[in-house]
Amino acid sequence: MIEGTPTQRPFFALFDHIMEKHNLKNDARLYEFFDKKMSRPDISKFRHRRKKMGAGHILLIHEKLGMPVADIRSFLEQE
Repeated sequence: MIEGTPTQRPFFALFDHIMEKHNLKNDARLYEFFDKKMSRPDISKFRHRRKKMGAGHILLIHEKLGMPVADIRSFLEQE
């Protein structure tokens, strides 16, 4: 790492964090983990920054994981 360069989280760290914590191997398993309520195309669009995550998806993550909305938003702000 170059001195003075801020450390950045991996690309779309929120999904990576969820996948690591719940031992999910790929985005297909993430889709199933969310009971198919977050579409596969949406997961891909969020991961590749082609779509911003809206309140409905944030609420889904909060309800499924019990993760505070502030923590979810913190992950998203660092993307």
